[in-house]
Amino acid sequence: MLVVRIVNVVFDVYLFGLIVFVVSSWITHPFALDVRRRLEPFYEPLLMPIRNALGSLQTGYARIDFSPIVLFFVLTLVRNLLLRILIGPF
Repeated sequence: MLVVRIVNVVFDVYLFGLIVFVVSSWITHPFALDVRRRLEPFYEPLLMPIRNALGSLQTGYARIDFSPIVLFFVLTLVRNLLLRILIGPF
């Protein structure tokens, strides 16, 4: 079914972009900073409310932000529910 494939591809591309966005935040190379700046409008609007609700974990000198992990699981859940609705129960 074409719609199912399109939904899968859209979610796969978005989730892959989320991973690139997160990894680019760990790298200080100018190219990585440029990638992060270009991806920011696509991910920050979804990450910010999660970040505000969860906060971050302070460990010594570093902070751990769990919002990308939560967003990843929420998007995966939404994709699975959407696909189940599109395919129907078997």
